[in-house]
Amino acid sequence: LSGRADQLNIPADTQHRILEAASGLGYGVGKSAQRHIGSASPVLGVYTFEPVYSPEVENFYRPFLAGIACEAEMQGCDLLLHTSAGRDKGIRAIYRDGVNRLLAADGAILLGLTGENSELARLVEERFPFIHIGRRMLEDADVPYVSADYSQATTDAVAHLSVLGHRSIGYLVPDVDNEPTADRAHGFQMAAARLGLSPGLERAHRPDALTTADVEWLIDRGATAIITHRTQDAAAVYDMLRFRGLWVPNDYSLVALDEPSDRLVAGVTLAGIATPRREMGIAAVRLLMKNLGAVHERAPQLSLPCRFFAGDTCSTPPQSRRRR
Repeated sequence: LSGRADQLNIPADTQHRILEAASGLGYGVGKSAQRHIGSASPVLGVYTFEPVYSPEVENFYRPFLAGIACEAEMQGCDLLLHTSAGRDKGIRAIYRDGVNRLLAADGAILLGLTGENSELARLVEERFPFIHIGRRMLEDADVPYVSADYSQATTDAVAHLSVLGHRSIGYLVPDVDNEPTADRAHGFQMAAARLGLSPGLERAHRPDALTTADVEWLIDRGATAIITHRTQDAAAVYDMLRFRGLWVPNDYSLVALDEPSDRLVAGVTLAGIATPRREMGIAAVRLLMKNLGAVHERAPQLSLPCRFFAGDTCSTPPQSRRRR
């Protein structure tokens, strides 16, 4: 397996049988199999499920990668960037021809939303050391991860609106099945129940875009504040309200459970949450280094707090101002 069979006078037919068996069983050769960890600088793989350097997402992923690179240098590690290995019909895959492509490194940090659960479960089963950036939940396996606490950040956003006097807070959530969306929805539901807010003001919308009907559904039910999952959805709500002659925040308060990269219009800064992306990259390297070569009964999992900021789009509800 190390490529030295001829030097060691291993017969060719024996080599063939061993390599054939290894391929059939999905075995490969990793750095950690060739040398003891610690005898040289560890090599950490960085595997991205999406093309993180495309213009659409580069600004979002850059802080993660900066944190990973900075901490790897501090730890004396080398980084190996995996990109298109195992590409099949535009989908990236860790395993190709039954072999784990991450075995070129001692361990790996995985980044992105589109990873196959079956591949993550296989990594866990094979005890390959890795850390996933972002919470991932599987039925039959514990995935090691570093995540952002979107649930608490959402609770903080709802609590802020409640303190301002809002009792009818609408939530527009994309109809997608992933952990970040589920965490935000859980935070909203928990806060709404605890604060005694008007129930039933959640509206699932198409993942690609909001419609006017989605916003009107909340307006017709008396919502005075609207929370969206993404910044672009909040911008769409802003425009739809302005089309009806309604202003933010005078008529409606508006929050995005996301980190806006710029201002919406006319210098109005959108309320949102700050995700500790650089810190998550740093924490992923530290957690992976701590667990290289270690065996745990339970996968290491770490959640970092987000920060809610009110911006310029939150105010007291109109009826409260009229009463005063």
